[in-house]
Amino acid sequence: MKKIIVVNNDIDSMSLLQTWLKRNGFNALYTGNAENLRTLIEDFKPDLLIIDIMQNGLVEELKNDPLITHIPVLVMTGYTIPREQAVASKGDDFIQKPFDLPDLKKKVDTLLRLH
Repeated sequence: MKKIIVVNNDIDSMSLLQTWLKRNGFNALYTGNAENLRTLIEDFKPDLLIIDIMQNGLVEELKNDPLITHIPVLVMTGYTIPREQAVASKGDDFIQKPFDLPDLKKKVDTLLRLH
């Protein structure tokens, strides 16, 4: 079973996302606290990270860490931003909230297959 960590401060919508991921066969953890993310990554050993773009430089920080850079990151945003800006955050792909669930599933499956 593939493991996914979701990082976002919006507890309600992220708990729904966590439930959806579990129903789709993923072992998912949620955290609103980016400060303990490295410990979660070390302990949980995720195959994918889903991180809100508002986590101020977190994606870039993780992608610059040689111990973590191999883990694909799906950046999520509630803002209308160009794809280039989301990719510039060093994420491997991005999705806009509210999610189109079939699109989310496709992106998650693609990132897990590629990495």
